[in-house]
Amino acid sequence: MISPSNSHHRISYLLNTLFLGCLLFISGCGSEQNTLTGNESPSFHVAEFSPESYDKKHLISAFINTLDQAEIGFQTSGRLAKQWVEIGDTVEKGTPLLSLYNPQLEPQIADISARIEANDAASNQVQLELERNQSLEKIQAVSANRIDQLSNQLKQLQAEHKSLQAQLTTAQNIYQETTLVAPFAGVVADILKKPGTMVALGEPVLQLNGIRLLEAPVYLPAKLIKNIQKNDELTVIHKHNEMTGRVKEISRSAQPSSQLYKILVELPDNSALQAGEKIEVTVLEPIHNIYKLPLSTVIDNGINEPYVFAVIEDTVVPKNIKIIDFYGASVLLDIINEEQTLTVVTAGQSALSPQQKLTQP
Repeated sequence: MISPSNSHHRISYLLNTLFLGCLLFISGCGSEQNTLTGNESPSFHVAEFSPESYDKKHLISAFINTLDQAEIGFQTSGRLAKQWVEIGDTVEKGTPLLSLYNPQLEPQIADISARIEANDAASNQVQLELERNQSLEKIQAVSANRIDQLSNQLKQLQAEHKSLQAQLTTAQNIYQETTLVAPFAGVVADILKKPGTMVALGEPVLQLNGIRLLEAPVYLPAKLIKNIQKNDELTVIHKHNEMTGRVKEISRSAQPSSQLYKILVELPDNSALQAGEKIEVTVLEPIHNIYKLPLSTVIDNGINEPYVFAVIEDTVVPKNIKIIDFYGASVLLDIINEEQTLTVVTAGQSALSPQQKLTQP
């Protein structure tokens, strides 16, 4: 007869033995899965890739400049009377900007105009009198002296008219100068004087930046400048909108402080662009012998030295890489010391180890 105590120990022993056996079985199964033979379906995938040439895109930030940029002033002195525009306003050529008050000009113009009107009336009267006397001279009803007097008087009035007209033109020109107009289409960048301020002749009162002739200086390293030629078209991005710029000038010597080369990009006539705004210019860098692989091929070793698994002569070989750029779900990379078609593991790298030999069926 088996005592309850012995029975309990026997059951515990059987359970422990069964559990240990299960562990050994599972362990054995796992080791078999790590051994790849030709009769089993591999848990990894491979594909062949060939090196190609790609254009890597560089986005270079730049700021817009204008060729039309001026601080403008009046051609006469006076007190600022009216301000027609505000900072940031876009104006066309000839748009009134500011005006002066000159208390002497308007009365002067009115006086000269009145004198011209009186002169014209007197000239018309003398002209009629002269014509009447000339008709009477034919019948000898008037002396020749009278006709000479009227002719001289008419000439004097006509000369006076020319003098008054010249004075009026000068006064009107000066008066026109009391209104400052935009010399070109642009954006009001700054207003230097406010209404009520006295300004001298030629004193700057407003800064105007053009909107028709725009350009942007772009600074490039040596590796990018060698791919740029004059009149090349470059893609320009402004507030997520793309447009085309043209290379206008290229510096062939680097700036001493930055070792960057300057190019000038001419921008299109676009009312959405304004001086001082930021844009991005796309510059392409041709790179040769580059592999385009799925992102899943890249293995990170944790110390910033990524690599991929290549299969060479049925052997798993790690290949160091240099990531060039990302392209959607793919990565552009340089596989160090490789310039030929290569079989690369694209998935299931965890089932492999470096230098592992893959047996053939």
